[in-house]
Amino acid sequence: MSDVLRYGSHIIEDVDLDAVVAALRSDKLTQGSRVAEFECALAEYTGASHAVAVSSGSAALHLACIGLGLRDQAADGSARVATAPLSFVATANAIVHCGAQAHFVDVGCEDWNLCPDRLAQSFEDPALGPLLRGVIPIDFAGHPCDIESIATLARAHRAFVIRDACHALGARWIDRSGLEHRVGDCGYSDATVLSFHPVKHITTAEGGAILTSSAALAQRCRELRENGLVRDTCPDAPWVYEMHSPGFNYRLSDLHCALGLAQLQRLDGWLARRREIAHRYDELFAGVPEVVTPAVGPGVTHAYHLYVIRVSDRARVFHELRAQGIGVQVHYVPIHKQPYYRKRQPGLRLPEAEAYYARALSIPIHAALLDADVLRVVEAVKRAVVETRS
Repeated sequence: MSDVLRYGSHIIEDVDLDAVVAALRSDKLTQGSRVAEFECALAEYTGASHAVAVSSGSAALHLACIGLGLRDQAADGSARVATAPLSFVATANAIVHCGAQAHFVDVGCEDWNLCPDRLAQSFEDPALGPLLRGVIPIDFAGHPCDIESIATLARAHRAFVIRDACHALGARWIDRSGLEHRVGDCGYSDATVLSFHPVKHITTAEGGAILTSSAALAQRCRELRENGLVRDTCPDAPWVYEMHSPGFNYRLSDLHCALGLAQLQRLDGWLARRREIAHRYDELFAGVPEVVTPAVGPGVTHAYHLYVIRVSDRARVFHELRAQGIGVQVHYVPIHKQPYYRKRQPGLRLPEAEAYYARALSIPIHAALLDADVLRVVEAVKRAVVETRS
């Protein structure tokens, strides 16, 4: 049993080491065949038509926004993009980096994802609605958002949809017609973005991807990740390249993609273990009224990037568990409460997100967690919340 149980952890095995060593011994460390192989594997796994591997989930968000025209639409600074406050700051920052403004929409009180009813109110606001160019919903903690309702609203107002699925690789959901979808198939979004940070379901150390059904958007993102360069424009002069708009060096190397390919082959087993742990937590906390466990909506197969409980006196419980080697964390400080956004939207209140944040506590969940570790976490949480009761 581990001494310190982190809330999330990567798994590196011999197959991963062998894959990376093979890449190191190849003649291409970057811009080689493993990048395309990883992209094809991601597209096949998620059901997307195209995948574009990039250097991080943050880069994926940024390029998807630019690829869908936000940088051009935001030239006068008036453009807005709706997003949820419960996410890592990169989600909203991608909007700002394009010259637009983030419009925060409160979350629902069950799955903590962007609330479609509140989004509808934003679109119907005569002062705000015409400025909304897109929506970036988040699949918070691995629970799929109501992308079908969000997409219906966005399309009615000619706004793009970028699904931030950095928490949700491997999640599934059933639409209103009864059809099952994998998160990432882009049936209801213009693009979906993923992250391969070490605490996610698979890792490339750092890395991300853009998924889309649009060949044009995929090609645009590939150009943008390579400084905006277009090659092979002059058959008689193969050294010629053209830059029609500025891009970035957001490439993912062959070393990273070799690791990602090896990891992707074990993803389903790791997801099954995460779900097993989550169901065990559900059972063991069922008789503890001081602990509110996460809800799962109908037709949803959760990916459980995070397992977030809600407790009273969260700060005391947090410190007590940390002192016992339980690496709890809080996800997240609502983005609208960050100093940068608070200065630009003073007085903004999002009651559901703020109520969630006051009690939220992420406890360990990852595929390397042992059954004994799960019991250790549960017993430590029970002791901490019983003190709150007394």
